[in-house]
Amino acid sequence: MVQSIKINSILRLRLYRLLLGWGSAGLAYHIGRRYTASPIIIPENALDAVIAFNPNAVWVYLSFFILMPYAYLNCQAKRLLPLQLAMQFAAVVSGVVFVLCPTTLIYPVIVGDGTSTSTSLLKALVWVDSNKNCLPSLHASLTLISVWALWQPRRMLQNTLYVLWAVFIIFSIVQLRRHLSLDVGAGLLVGFMAIILLNLTVVKAKISHKN
Repeated sequence: MVQSIKINSILRLRLYRLLLGWGSAGLAYHIGRRYTASPIIIPENALDAVIAFNPNAVWVYLSFFILMPYAYLNCQAKRLLPLQLAMQFAAVVSGVVFVLCPTTLIYPVIVGDGTSTSTSLLKALVWVDSNKNCLPSLHASLTLISVWALWQPRRMLQNTLYVLWAVFIIFSIVQLRRHLSLDVGAGLLVGFMAIILLNLTVVKAKISHKN
């Protein structure tokens, strides 16, 4: 009975952190979608031209929505609060950019008669998604932050699988033209900034505690 209560308490805490962390990103995305001026069109570059548009990438792209709760439910306890804070940092930075400098891209025409599951799923995704909020890519930021939170020393096979998962997700973002490589690069930069800031804060706290 006591063990069951303890497990439920831990699960509730992790779900609470998930709501605050991932939810803040959703709020930033919503604000950028609703309260921005006419967006600037970001042109494709040479790297984007090399990566062909492929509706089948939608399955990998949507696995992002599995990675997010997975990270909160499976990261080490000491990484749970930093995971939430890093996502909130990324959400705030991205939200400010979404409002002050809204961006979009020229989206490809999705060809299909509805018989392809991938094409139908992509059309549904486009219908609920925003045609703004391109730069920076929160999809890329949160993917990087999630893998950082899941990373554990001396578990190289597990870490490698997480990294591969993240790489496939990030590649699929450009494949589907939900973002361009410039957006993804900016998103990764925001993610790295969040991680570095959290690491510096932890180091500073440890030094202050020793003194």
